[in-house]
Amino acid sequence: MSTTSAQPHGRILPAPVARAGERPGFDMRAIASYYAFPARFDGTGTTIAILSLYGGFRRSDLDAYFSSVGLGTPAIDVIPVGGAANNPVADPRANVELVMSLEMLGSIAPGARLAVYIAPNTEQGVVDGLSKAIFDQEHHADILCLTWAADEAGASGMLARMIDDSMKTALVRGLPVCAPAGLWADGKLRPTYPGSHPLVLACGATRAVRQGSGLTEQPMMATASQPAGSVLWPMDRWQAKGIKRAVRRAVRGRLVPDVSALADPEIGYRCYVNGQWVSVSDPGIASCLWAGLLARLHQARGRPWGMVGSLYSTLGPAGTLTAVPAAKAGSRPAPAWDSRVGWGSPDGERMLAKLTAVSRR
Repeated sequence: MSTTSAQPHGRILPAPVARAGERPGFDMRAIASYYAFPARFDGTGTTIAILSLYGGFRRSDLDAYFSSVGLGTPAIDVIPVGGAANNPVADPRANVELVMSLEMLGSIAPGARLAVYIAPNTEQGVVDGLSKAIFDQEHHADILCLTWAADEAGASGMLARMIDDSMKTALVRGLPVCAPAGLWADGKLRPTYPGSHPLVLACGATRAVRQGSGLTEQPMMATASQPAGSVLWPMDRWQAKGIKRAVRRAVRGRLVPDVSALADPEIGYRCYVNGQWVSVSDPGIASCLWAGLLARLHQARGRPWGMVGSLYSTLGPAGTLTAVPAAKAGSRPAPAWDSRVGWGSPDGERMLAKLTAVSRR
């Protein structure tokens, strides 16, 4: 597949073919190509931090996966936090989220170094893990990728304040943070933290729908739903400027998602975990896709993207991202934030061109 934006995004995505006796799963590299990740950059010179709260990984699994796709196993640093340790267990379900993250990021940003912070799955573990990842001078992360999500209703006041402090510090240190925007249930998107924080790039999930012999990217819901607003954090002024007035009146909290990417609950991504091939579907996949793209953009520009504020003031209104579903041939609707997919899914080449043009002004 071409990686240039000359070929219109929203095209048909080939359906993944299953191996004998296995469920089909997307090839992570093919999705990066589909989203036009700039092929001349691979994330070299950047470090992507991952905060893991449970499970672990086996390097033998990673070696087997990357050997099968023709890539070298990425450089991985493991940083224990609060007495936790890399602890892969027999049940692959406990390991799959972290292994998926490592295999995804190593596939779509193969030049990046990965720093895995392993912390206890407690409120204190979350706080300590975020603090360590943000302040760590030895590994110095350029992007923080979070794949886990917690219901806002379960966040204590203390935890919300600590997450707020952590995200403000990340902003000051120029560290972009990607996290799942929320979870779909009963036809509604329920915001989850820390993705619902105003300074986090809230990444929503899209699905693949069969069209002819291939697939098209579609929102999780066929029709627009009630906008999802955070109960922990208010809507910032930068977001309000890019949102229609009727939406602002309907929801007072910070709106999610900001952006989306393919994280289909039915068709997963091919991963190798606990000595076997599996098909993984998880909301955190969208966070990994965006984190991998940010690593390539960081390498290309020599500095991080200014993140969410510029998304609502510049990139989104300029139509730099791709609407989901894609506009029909011959139509040119005005770019607008959508309650199901935010500003849309990535077009890496268009984002790089727009960011480069803005920085030259």
